Amino acid sequence: MSRESEILAYRNTFAPALQVPPHDLDAETLVLGALLRDFPGIEAAKVLPILAPDDFYGVTNGAVYRTIARLSREGKSYDPMMVIREAERVAPESSVDVRECVRVALESADRAPNATTYAYVVANHARRRQMLHLALEIEQQAYENEDADALVATAQRRMLSVAAPKADGEIAALGDSVASVVDAIATNKRREVGIPTGLTALDAVSGGLKPGKLLVIGARTSVGKTALAHQIGCDVATAGYPVVFVSLEMDHDELAVRYLSRETGIDLRRIDENRDLGDADVQALDTVRRERTKHVPMWVRAPRSAKPADLTAWFVAEVMRRKVRVFVIDYLGLLDVGGSAGRSANRAQEIGVATRALKAAAMQTGTTMIVLAQLNRGLEGRDVKAPRLSDLRDSGDIEQDADGVWLMHYPHDHDKNKPRDVMEIHVAKNRGGPKGEVVRLKWEPACVRFSDQPTPEWRP
Repeated sequence: MSRESEILAYRNTFAPALQVPPHDLDAETLVLGALLRDFPGIEAAKVLPILAPDDFYGVTNGAVYRTIARLSREGKSYDPMMVIREAERVAPESSVDVRECVRVALESADRAPNATTYAYVVANHARRRQMLHLALEIEQQAYENEDADALVATAQRRMLSVAAPKADGEIAALGDSVASVVDAIATNKRREVGIPTGLTALDAVSGGLKPGKLLVIGARTSVGKTALAHQIGCDVATAGYPVVFVSLEMDHDELAVRYLSRETGIDLRRIDENRDLGDADVQALDTVRRERTKHVPMWVRAPRSAKPADLTAWFVAEVMRRKVRVFVIDYLGLLDVGGSAGRSANRAQEIGVATRALKAAAMQTGTTMIVLAQLNRGLEGRDVKAPRLSDLRDSGDIEQDADGVWLMHYPHDHDKNKPRDVMEIHVAKNRGGPKGEVVRLKWEPACVRFSDQPTPEWRP
């Protein structure tokens, strides 16, 4: 079906039963008028990133704009007659309509001080039509598709592409990208790196937390993956970047106790049990409450269960509401993924569905997703206890979908001659950076705190 036929069918769907879809033909004409008198191409350079030809409700308007856009992208100067000739060459049958469209647009040119203002009007109406069209598709699919979860996931992805059309796959010429990097080097301007984790040694290897990336932190049970992720989340939020921690394992109070222990250095169990706390301890805890958390943009959600599709929609809402930059999910194995990959799917396939959904959510929202995962017990039977990628439980697609994988290893668990206060972070995957590095952090289990200071007696 041609584009014109699609538009006519789309209009016929709405017009008789409901009303004419949102549009503004006058704004479309003003955009074309401003572009047609824009011989240097200045306005075209501003409008092309905003509008696509299909955003025009008027079919002929879209054809004329498509011609202007093509000539501009090819670096050719154009005038009204050239636009007419090129449009007629592509669609000879529309010659009369094209000439009339250009004539009317030129007559309106004096009313359009710039094309950008009206381009946004046209784009806004186009997005509203896309939403109406999508609503009809979803309604039809709801009658035909028995899998509600799959329908919701599809609808969310489609709606997000309408809500943020420029966030998914912007096109940039190679020459422009190279020029940007070289200019930054020539002016001694450092390229923007990721958000600092609060642990310098980790940032030196990973480059920080980067938008659109999925970071997996894996460890055996009780090694400290929640402690590490929660500390990173708190430090990122303290630096001013909004963070949401989704905990499927601990409630709000448990995480708050960990924060208080880490900030004050008071033993976690003493705070949790309200035991042996002196006046100085109580004062220290109150100081943290009054002075350190008041303006920290961090929120905790502790649902009983969560499906990846539901989380994706919620992530989008939180980004819009709170400008969230980092999400932490604790942990992957507790996500409700049953049946999400089909009735005959195994656990690895279901986990794969979850990691792909989280990766897609990271890219679509421009946030960092930190996801915690369990390691298999298999490493316990090996002579070499250091973890590796294949130790990720149900690892199937985790290795493929993740941009970064940090595997935690506590040497003292396997060799009591090793110091008790050293935690190893094995950077098993680091897309775009070095991998195979081992970062050693100081670990204080009593107050669940990590720091960069190495232990003097440690010898790798």
